[in-house]
Amino acid sequence: DTTTTIRTANTTTDEIPNLTKINNRRKKWELIGKHSHLYFFGPLLIGTLIGMTTAKSIQKWYKYLNKPTWNPPNFVFPVAWTVLYLLMGYASYRVYETLNQNGSGSPFKHIALVLYFIQLLLNFIWSPLFFLLEKPVVALFEIVFLWAFLIWTGVEFGHVDSVAGYLFIPYFLWVSFATALNAWIWKHNDDTKIEPTLPTIDPSETAPLSPRKGMYPVTF
Repeated sequence: DTTTTIRTANTTTDEIPNLTKINNRRKKWELIGKHSHLYFFGPLLIGTLIGMTTAKSIQKWYKYLNKPTWNPPNFVFPVAWTVLYLLMGYASYRVYETLNQNGSGSPFKHIALVLYFIQLLLNFIWSPLFFLLEKPVVALFEIVFLWAFLIWTGVEFGHVDSVAGYLFIPYFLWVSFATALNAWIWKHNDDTKIEPTLPTIDPSETAPLSPRKGMYPVTF
C-alpha cells in the first residue's frame, strides 16, 4: 500500500508540469480566439491593400487587353472578393473554435489551418503576378496551385466543421471562373508589356490649314 501511494504521488507530481503547459497553451489560444475580428477582416484588409497597389495597372494595362464577352465589369471584382474574404474568414474562425474546444493542442498546427494560410498566401500573390508584373502565363500557373489548395482546404475544413466546408464553395466557384478568365487572356494576348493604343487621326477628318494661323490643322 505504501509503494502504491508513493507511485501515485510521483505520477501526480510528474503530471502537474504537463497540465500547467496545457493550460497555458489553452489560455494563449483562447486569447487569440477573443480577437475574432482578425479572422473576419484580416484577409479583407490585406486583400484591399494589395488591390490598391494594383489599381493603376488595371487602368494602364488590363484595360487594353483583349477580353472575352463574358468578362464582368471591373466593379464586380472588388465586390466579389469582399464577400469571399469575409466568408473564408468566418470559415477559418469556425474551424479554429472547433479545434480549440477539442483541446487537441495548437489549432494552428492542424492541417486544415495550415492549408488555409498556404492558400491565402497564394491568393495574395496572384494579383501582383498578374497586374504588377503583367505576366498572365505566370499568374495562370500560380492560380492553378491556388485552385488545388483551396479545394484541399475546403475538404479539410469540412472534416472539422461542415458549415466551414460549405462556405468554401463560393470561393471555389469564383476562383474556377478567374482561372478560366486568366487562361483566356493569356491565350488571346501576347505575354509582353502591352502599351495603351493611342487613337489615330484619319487624314480625311483633318481640316485644311488655317490661312490665318497657318501652322496646325484644325481637328474635330
